[in-house]
Amino acid sequence: METWQRNLYILMAAQGLVMAAMSMVVPFLPLYLYDLGMTDAAQVQRWAGLIFGINFLSAFVMAPIWGGLADRYGRKIMILRSGYGMAVITRSSPLPPVPCTFCCSAFSTGPYPASFPPRWP
Repeated sequence: METWQRNLYILMAAQGLVMAAMSMVVPFLPLYLYDLGMTDAAQVQRWAGLIFGINFLSAFVMAPIWGGLADRYGRKIMILRSGYGMAVITRSSPLPPVPCTFCCSAFSTGPYPASFPPRWP
């Protein structure tokens, strides 16, 4: 097995673990919204759905842009961009005091995963 193939499999496994871990927040998101002071169950459901879905919306919008930049500047710099961006955003995710800012935080989390299609050498 060549080095690039081994690296590709490692990145695929790491990306799968990250996406699985990110989806583990779903059952606890309504509880967090209740802790933020929301009391209406319908409102909690709406905000939980919006917060979870907006992450994927921003990832959908930014994926072609990151893919183009990866083709232009290389994959290594984009992996570093992804790692540093996720570190900053993930660290600041629990800080928002109200659901609206939490939704903005979830929106800013979407563009940072390194899920652009790889170029084959």
